[in-house]
Amino acid sequence: QEQKAFAYADLPAPAEITERKAIDDLGVIQLRFANNVRANLKVTDFEDAAVYVKARFGGGTLTEPKDKPGIAFFSGHVFTEGGLEAHDIDDIRRLFAGKAVNAGFSVADDAFSLSGKTTPEDVHDQLLLMRAYLTNPGYRGEAAGQLQRALDQFYQQIQTTPEGVLQNEVDRFLHGGDSRFGFPPKDALAALTMDDTKSWLGDALAKDYLEITVVGDFDPEKMIGELAATFGNLPERAAAKPDYAAERQITFPKNEAAKTFTFETSIPKAMSLVYWPTADIFDIQRTRRIGLLGAILDDRLRIKIREELGDAYSPFAHNIPSDAFKDYGYLLASVIVDPPQAQKVTGVIQEIGAELAKGDTITQDELDRAKKPQITEIEEYRRTNRYWLSSVLESSQEYPQRLDWARTFVSDYEAITLDEIKALAKEYLAGHTGLGVVVTPTGGGDAPKKGAAESAAN
Repeated sequence: QEQKAFAYADLPAPAEITERKAIDDLGVIQLRFANNVRANLKVTDFEDAAVYVKARFGGGTLTEPKDKPGIAFFSGHVFTEGGLEAHDIDDIRRLFAGKAVNAGFSVADDAFSLSGKTTPEDVHDQLLLMRAYLTNPGYRGEAAGQLQRALDQFYQQIQTTPEGVLQNEVDRFLHGGDSRFGFPPKDALAALTMDDTKSWLGDALAKDYLEITVVGDFDPEKMIGELAATFGNLPERAAAKPDYAAERQITFPKNEAAKTFTFETSIPKAMSLVYWPTADIFDIQRTRRIGLLGAILDDRLRIKIREELGDAYSPFAHNIPSDAFKDYGYLLASVIVDPPQAQKVTGVIQEIGAELAKGDTITQDELDRAKKPQITEIEEYRRTNRYWLSSVLESSQEYPQRLDWARTFVSDYEAITLDEIKALAKEYLAGHTGLGVVVTPTGGGDAPKKGAAESAAN
């Protein structure tokens, strides 16, 4: 049978560029079109013939309604599978067969995105498909049916593995019980429909603030022409993003005793975790230094846990600062353990935190051991398209400071001093013993030990 053409290829005239800025030291071009769509471009030589495109828009999980818990998870899984008004998903695959064209939809904490990896030859089709998902999404019911059939298995997994409990109940607990975290009861998720997704995403797709970023191997002037002909001529978008001040409020659990989460399984595997509240990402110098404090904690944890429990355990610690929720972040230490050891290990982690909190026990040697691999890693990361797309450019007109962060990434890490780390250890670890969390199979843990884990049975 004759293949029908893509229904959304015939577009209005290319748009005017109302603002163009060259950021020469970073090799970045920023644009604003007459319709308020903003674009960021960076040509790189990291990967031959690879072009990464990402459109970021709307408010993401920030805007999840309280009466529709799980809609972010649901929509993230069904939106692109729901196809377009004129084409179902199989049709779309046929139309672009043999081309590097794909549109992935995702819901981040503070934005929605459509993205794909393509080639210079196929970039026009890539942009056409992404644009069509903004203007003519299909919301076909089959996509919801597919997800609903997978729910039993999904809930089985989050209820019977420590990782699942962590993603669900523990995550919600750490965010003050907020329904935007973890997963709702299965029947609540099963009751969601494509209409729910449509009413939640409608404005975000049609008119919310949008930034589109292109990173990789391409001719910049040609790419600007492509963007003007596909995204610059969309109907007018919001010129700025709302501040979502109320939606950005999240509270870390206050004055909570240690908490135990249990799950049903025959596999004897538990997790011991400790969380210290820190801060959001936006004071970047502080964030980088707390990150190194996390690396020092990680180092001490490895040495201590291996001494006490042997090599079978692989602990890790790092800082997770939010870029969406105000003042929210935590330093996390985690070890997978045998259930009878879980309470004890949580106590051991808290003791390591208390020792670090004194500040004065941290040595220059420890700082150097943490710093050198970080700097090597940063220098490698800067030579990837992923870094420029995700960490720097995708929201660089919403957050212009991200360009400065890129400029100082290496030099600021090199400048970190021992005194700064000691001061932060006192500030963030001394004021809080660390919130102990044990995730353990039902009946798999031993009786709580006295001391740091005294209240762990709550």
